[in-house]
Amino acid sequence: MKKSRMLVLGAVAAVALMAVGAFATWYVMQIIEIGGNSVSTGLATEAHLAVSPTSAIWPPVADIQPGDGSYGMLTVTNDVPGDPDARFAVTTAHTDQILADEIRAVVWDLTLSSCVCTQGLWPSGAAKTANEAWGGACGWPGNPYPVNVYDGTLGSLAIGDPAMGAQSGDINILSGGTSRLCFSVMLPSDAPVTVGGLSDVTTVVITGDPTP
Repeated sequence: MKKSRMLVLGAVAAVALMAVGAFATWYVMQIIEIGGNSVSTGLATEAHLAVSPTSAIWPPVADIQPGDGSYGMLTVTNDVPGDPDARFAVTTAHTDQILADEIRAVVWDLTLSSCVCTQGLWPSGAAKTANEAWGGACGWPGNPYPVNVYDGTLGSLAIGDPAMGAQSGDINILSGGTSRLCFSVMLPSDAPVTVGGLSDVTTVVITGDPTP
């Protein structure tokens, strides 16, 4: 009696296995290849910008006092024959970040050939105080008003982005063209006494790339 029961169970298991094999779905992977996606590059071309001066854009200020400052012009040219239009960014590095963060810096993009100011206003329209009237760039009757491209601390001075390609704030310069930037720096009249005895040397870095 026990032997026949075992045979019956074995028969049921065999039938169940056959049923699974008969009705289950076997999935396989499909692969589709799409070719012809071509990318090519031309010969590498770098910008050939020239700057003047190559050192000390603004005259050094020794023993600067609150309200004192200096200014000067940086000329950037893109005049190598055959070169395309270009763009460039401005960044800075400092030997004393604490002092640089307290100095006010204003940069104008000029169409003129002079940074000398003959008016008592900043380009923003705000009136200069007596201490701020030492100089800077501004327009005057018959000449276009310059474009203010930076107004902040010297320690954070940056215009555009040095990353390759068109970036927000980059300054465009046509083939054969010239860009004039006027830098003015000043220690504000409310500068803290903690910056006394400090000295900063700022390196201005111009990073340019061609615009095809």
